Amino acid sequence: MADKFFFPVSLAARRYAGALFEVAAPAACLDETAKIMGSLAVLLRESADFRRFIASPLYKAEAQKRVMAAWAQSAGLDTAKGAGNIIRCFFGVLAQHKRLFLLPDIITAFQAQMAANSGEIAAFITSAEEISASQQQEVLALLARAAANEKIGKYFAGKKPVLHKQIKPELLGGFILRCGSLLIDTSLRTKLSALKLALKEVG
Repeated sequence: MADKFFFPVSLAARRYAGALFEVAAPAACLDETAKIMGSLAVLLRESADFRRFIASPLYKAEAQKRVMAAWAQSAGLDTAKGAGNIIRCFFGVLAQHKRLFLLPDIITAFQAQMAANSGEIAAFITSAEEISASQQQEVLALLARAAANEKIGKYFAGKKPVLHKQIKPELLGGFILRCGSLLIDTSLRTKLSALKLALKEVG
């Protein structure tokens, strides 16, 4: 199912997300698993330390497992059964294969697959810092207008857009908005790259 939709993530992240979906679905744990992944998405947005931890190649698998187990405990997850157990095992696989750095993209792909499964379409906004509630409403209003547009509306395939946020400080400023095959990039990083290329051509 996931391959029918555009994702701003790697193929590896999509495969891990698909595997998680396929394990959680028959166990009737999709909604609870989605809540846990949503909590992780919030942690990734709010904690620079956590982002650095999962991105660092310096930590061994056992250390990564301990940290993720500690997070699960602090989040009140029952790791002996249900979604908590599925997530515990999933973290173990990611750590063992040195793929914990893929977690932000795995969350993105999983949320998109959940949206598709619910007859919705996931809209991803990636920004250098947390966007405000009013900015979120502006983005949703923009998406609603785009969905109603005769030319752009085809990207939404009649589905309701649901907004998911991701923080990437390396964007420097602005944001990147993706929904279906629609892409809007106002990030400062992209503008600087374009300027650098233009100067190179002039030189």
